[in-house]
Amino acid sequence: MEVKDDALRLERAIVNELADDVFTDVPGFLEAVFPVKDELLNQVMQNVSQKRRGLYDKATKRWGKYPIYPATHENHLYKPFVELVRGISQCIPSWQRNGVTWHDRHDHAPLSLDPNPPKVRPDIVATLGEGTGLRSGAAEAIPWSRILVPIEIKKRNHSSSDESDGPALLQLLKYMRMVFREAVDRSFVLGIVLAHTKMSVYIADRTGVLGSEIFDIHEVCLLAFGCTS
Repeated sequence: MEVKDDALRLERAIVNELADDVFTDVPGFLEAVFPVKDELLNQVMQNVSQKRRGLYDKATKRWGKYPIYPATHENHLYKPFVELVRGISQCIPSWQRNGVTWHDRHDHAPLSLDPNPPKVRPDIVATLGEGTGLRSGAAEAIPWSRILVPIEIKKRNHSSSDESDGPALLQLLKYMRMVFREAVDRSFVLGIVLAHTKMSVYIADRTGVLGSEIFDIHEVCLLAFGCTS
């Protein structure tokens, strides 16, 4: 009960602190936060479209191995998404990669400096650099402080173009707040909500949150994000 209360207190704190400071559907957000030169974008698109890679099908304009239909459970999307963004990363010229790695962490809570932290955990995380975690049994334990991008996954697309991320965004903000709490020197945290194929990207600093318009991951937007993240 105490653990659940801690999570609820965290949620209430976020709502109180950010009630008027969360701005979503910001036009031009991705282009401003993740600028990518056309030359690099075209080169990576050419690489991901190679048949031997099986990443992107130009005929159907879809990512080849990502589920077509909404999943029956969220965990059916974890592995396909991680493999997809890892594949995009491998298609970036080696001298232009930035060392970001992606991990399915839906069943592993990040390490915390707090002996009794709120029991929240991202579904997927991106980390930057080597030595991001400590070995804990069979899995690498990743500290909150080393998470670059936490991701919240939902199994179904939004039911309409007007629907917002709502509860999923609130869950994401819990992860982002935990990163700030554990890494006092961090000036911003990136985050993602993915509802089957509909994605939105957020950036939070210690004053508020900005978010992109919702887009479909089969659009070039995902490729641009993958080239810079």
